Amino acid sequence: MITNQSNAERSYDAQHSQLPQVVVLGARFGGLWAARRLAKGSVDVWVVDRNNYHTFFPLVYQVAAAELTPGEVAKPVRSILMPRIILKFVALGLFISIVMNQENLAN
Repeated sequence: MITNQSNAERSYDAQHSQLPQVVVLGARFGGLWAARRLAKGSVDVWVVDRNNYHTFFPLVYQVAAAELTPGEVAKPVRSILMPRIILKFVALGLFISIVMNQENLAN
């Protein structure tokens, strides 16, 4: 369960999804890779990150030097993942605890 989602959305998803749900915390390189690989299986993938964009930090200095535009080093998470997979949801959030036995994320 993702706590910043409305009750209507949560109940709709719970009733209509028969697939296991996997939550990927973080949309950095590891999170994006994991989401893409998991989505190829028979699971619903949820990606949660505090930002709705992914920044390629090794190139940020080139933005400061005016060699690249900010749009060339920061891409929306949905645009990175959507060409190959359909995500159910990308939530903006920062989670501080995971309660495994209750299948709950707390922010």
